[in-house]
Amino acid sequence: MLIGRSQELDYLTQYYNQADNSLIVLYGQKGLGVSSLLQEFAKDKHVIHLCAGQCSPRQQCYVWSKKIRNQGISLAEYPDFSALFEALGLLCHKDNEEGKSLLIIEDFHWAVRNSDDFMNALTAFLVNEEYRGRFMIVLASNAIGWVENTFISKIGRNAFAISGFLKVKSMSFLDMVCFYDTNDTKKCIQIYSIAGGNPGYWTCFDIKSDLKENICKLFLNKKAVLATEGLNRISDELRELSVYGTILAALAEGREKLNDLYAHTGFSRAKISVYLKNLMALELVEKVFSYETADNRNSKKGVYRICDPLVQFWYHFIFPHYDELGVLSAAEFYDIYIADEISDYISAGYGKICAEYLDILNERGKLPVQYTRHGEWVGKNGRIDVVGQDAKRNTLLGFCNTSGRALDLDMVEFNVGLAKEAHLRPEHCFFFSADGFTEEVKELAKKKEGVYLVDMNDL
Repeated sequence: MLIGRSQELDYLTQYYNQADNSLIVLYGQKGLGVSSLLQEFAKDKHVIHLCAGQCSPRQQCYVWSKKIRNQGISLAEYPDFSALFEALGLLCHKDNEEGKSLLIIEDFHWAVRNSDDFMNALTAFLVNEEYRGRFMIVLASNAIGWVENTFISKIGRNAFAISGFLKVKSMSFLDMVCFYDTNDTKKCIQIYSIAGGNPGYWTCFDIKSDLKENICKLFLNKKAVLATEGLNRISDELRELSVYGTILAALAEGREKLNDLYAHTGFSRAKISVYLKNLMALELVEKVFSYETADNRNSKKGVYRICDPLVQFWYHFIFPHYDELGVLSAAEFYDIYIADEISDYISAGYGKICAEYLDILNERGKLPVQYTRHGEWVGKNGRIDVVGQDAKRNTLLGFCNTSGRALDLDMVEFNVGLAKEAHLRPEHCFFFSADGFTEEVKELAKKKEGVYLVDMNDL
């Protein structure tokens, strides 16, 4: 069963049910389930499935023509794209005389990159009156940076033939809990903090194993399935990997500002800015703007952060010590380089989960403040995970504790101090804790209006 993609399926179904032909561009990061979504959508439909490769247009047409000829359609061995799409029309008429056919072309970016004729022929086929109302075409790709920044300029006027774009986004923490079908929320938080909302990674983790066992099995051997994944994520679309790797390693160490990156890498500020822009286009890095308050003197401004949890994990823990893989046993590597810091790493992921939890309650109208603006406040002495305000500037704050011990009054006072530094006067404060609350904090919540405690298992 496909989990968490009902809106995407509804979107595709809407276009499939239209009377006219349609052309949809479906794209998303590798591992987010683009292919799985297409498989689910294709059920009970007449489908022709093609996949473009890294090859010349002549080779591509040769491969696809062979597949069409094997289904009983006469076609030259080396056709052009126009002849190939005409043959696809004949194939659909033969196998699905009265109904609508679904044509799926995965990794379509290779066909577009290598030939202008591909989109010209596809567009002409789509508007051909002979095939009116007979086709829905889905062009699928994992090259999100290319689709969003290069595709339209590459195809020119052919872009007018596109009916819609559908971006497959990361899945939620709630989707992960459903995926594993478990009540072990703490373990789900640990996995989500490393794998993020990428279901392709979820399938690699064993929910029945502890965190150390999963990390040792998946990362800490040069032949392990995710041992080089951080590098793989940038090598598919970028060149000059040494430059990108240097910037990502610096970010993973906490060098968040442009000046910090400049001092560490030795690259010019202009060069760093260009490379950061490319990493942001691939959704590997984000520029964090602290939530604007009445006085921003105590907030950090213009900091950069790796936003892909697995890339952050890989460059923080694996990359600096990669030469030790195979020298140390997996358990030794974990104990030396990971064990002492993994709780702090997970805490950042927990903050995102808490924000997601509040967003869901806000959408359902179940919060004391129905916020219309929200974000994260990044201060010089700490951060507030969630700041939400409505139109009248009524304020709700969310603080997350993953210290490894129960949330106590000192932690509450520290977070209240952050709110003062941010010049925020919250009417409502939500305190999340992965390890429960002390009795003193529980008593405070009972006596003080506007204080809410959310245990990890309530998520």
